[in-house]
Amino acid sequence: MTKLKYILISLRPKHWIKNGFIFIPLVFVGLFFDKLSFLKVLQTFFIFCLAASSVYLLNDILDKEKDKKHPIKNQRPIAAGKVPVIFALFLSLVLLAIALYWAFYLDKGLILFIIGYYLINILYSIWLKNLFLLDVFIVALNYLIRVYSGAYIIKVEVSSWLFLIIFLFALVVSFGKRKEELGLLNEEAKNHRESLNYYSSAMLNQMIIIGSTLTIISYILYTVSPDTVLKHGPFLVYTTPLVIFGFFRYLYLVSEKNMGSPVEVVLKDKILFLTVVLWLVVISFLIYFSNLIF
Repeated sequence: MTKLKYILISLRPKHWIKNGFIFIPLVFVGLFFDKLSFLKVLQTFFIFCLAASSVYLLNDILDKEKDKKHPIKNQRPIAAGKVPVIFALFLSLVLLAIALYWAFYLDKGLILFIIGYYLINILYSIWLKNLFLLDVFIVALNYLIRVYSGAYIIKVEVSSWLFLIIFLFALVVSFGKRKEELGLLNEEAKNHRESLNYYSSAMLNQMIIIGSTLTIISYILYTVSPDTVLKHGPFLVYTTPLVIFGFFRYLYLVSEKNMGSPVEVVLKDKILFLTVVLWLVVISFLIYFSNLIF
């Protein structure tokens, strides 16, 4: 049982929450309660979970020596020697094979998204994560791949507004993650990841503030755009206080609590977690049920 626990930790199931972005097109085009569409997106979600865990295992293998010097990552099972490298590599390949087979069965075109996601992440682990600024843009690209995969599988388009909001949001949380790493590693940061040698806390604060401002503005403009009002009514704009509060809370956690990882922040900070849940409830109600009342 202990070995199974370490294997499960290596799969990082908490980080599967990022694959929730696959559901965004489904929700915003009003198809959440369409059974066929929902099942397709749900399967796509699990396919990406398998692919993501495959990537996490391979990443931990490649970063094993560097992770040993990290104050938190040294507890990862592969770095700590709890999970053998050979077994982790085998499991990574098995998970990738299952993901590809499932994607082929669901929709042949989905394989291209999985392969693209996998290759980008492998290149990121080996090389791209060491490139200043580009490393953050690659992380943002991963979020977009999830969104476009969710749109592809139900054959809908991703609006320009949705592209902008997701891209800018991903930049914010990626810069927040870099700030967290700088705070944890201090002088050892450049030894863990070369790109961290070029970031500074002051620079990252500026980037996070600029990114947050642009994201909030894009979201506000989306809620009042004629297309949005036509599809979902005029009430989505009233969700903006929750969005602004959520960003302000995140900025506080990044600046004062040295928390940056989006998964850890949402799961550990009860206030931000409740804000996200409340936003999801309100936005879903306005999209699907507001016409019953207003």
